[in-house]
Amino acid sequence: GINDKFEFFGYGEKGVELNIYNRWGEHLYWTDTMTKPWDGTYNGTEVSNDVYVYILKYTGMCTGKEEFEKSGHVTVVR
Repeated sequence: GINDKFEFFGYGEKGVELNIYNRWGEHLYWTDTMTKPWDGTYNGTEVSNDVYVYILKYTGMCTGKEEFEKSGHVTVVR
């Protein structure tokens, strides 16, 4: 019941895109909205305990033209 979803928050970002990959580079998840967090599944099945890579891209709200990309790791432990 705690940290069951991988989500991010912001204020006014536009053009948001989140991708999740496994350690072999297989694409597991994609969303273009902050309201749909990753629930740790792939094709309806829970992924195994492991470290996954995320890439978050978004456009800043100041001018609407500043593009940002953040990446990192998310660890799934059940």
